[in-house]
Amino acid sequence: MYKLMLTLPLFLASLGSAQQLPIGRVLSVDGVSAILTLLAPPPPVAQDLTVPTQLAVYGLFVSVDSGDPAVASFDIQTRVETASGARLDLYANVKRDASLAWTTEVFYTGKDPVARVLRLAITPLQPNQVKVFTAEP
Repeated sequence: MYKLMLTLPLFLASLGSAQQLPIGRVLSVDGVSAILTLLAPPPPVAQDLTVPTQLAVYGLFVSVDSGDPAVASFDIQTRVETASGARLDLYANVKRDASLAWTTEVFYTGKDPVARVLRLAITPLQPNQVKVFTAEP
């Protein structure tokens, strides 16, 4: 019990001091660039969505680019905190369009708006690194 009383304040302090990534600024690491943009409200969707009445649809833009022409897609992992304090891990694999400078993906939370982005990890993938399994007909 005594150890718990000592470690609990350290754990809560680490949660309270979680860093957030800057929104709207170009981030660059090893030739990969990213821009984060909060969407509240999100852009209109092309088709009707069936969303339970207690939920709203909100989003986060993650735009990525790489100077390496061999990159075929990006594996994106983010940890966000919503306005109510919930922390969500979001994942996506975005195919790169060689004709565009930036590839953009929208993540929707479905509960409340994203307040801040705590973590962003982007893995550029070449075609031979991407394995897709499909069901046989």
